Amino acid sequence: RANIHRAAALAAAAGAARRDGRPAHSSGPVSRTKPTSVPLPIRSAVRSRDRCARAMGVRGAPFFVVDERYVLSGAQEREVFRQVFAAARAAAE
Repeated sequence: RANIHRAAALAAAAGAARRDGRPAHSSGPVSRTKPTSVPLPIRSAVRSRDRCARAMGVRGAPFFVVDERYVLSGAQEREVFRQVFAAARAAAE
């Protein structure tokens, strides 16, 4: 359960909202007067990872990064993953 709350806090820090319009971390009504209180280190970490992901070309989900070198965008067949993992393994040797 703690992971759900942490994920919700990270999503809220990134500006995500639930489908019903409430902040991602909230179970109550939307507060238009009080901004979401997410600790600065979490906001900074989310923004930093967002910039890094965008620099790698991430524009949607699913998006996979293997060994910080290989990227797969969108759903892929198992064989594609096998080829990428084999290439990453060969590069590490």
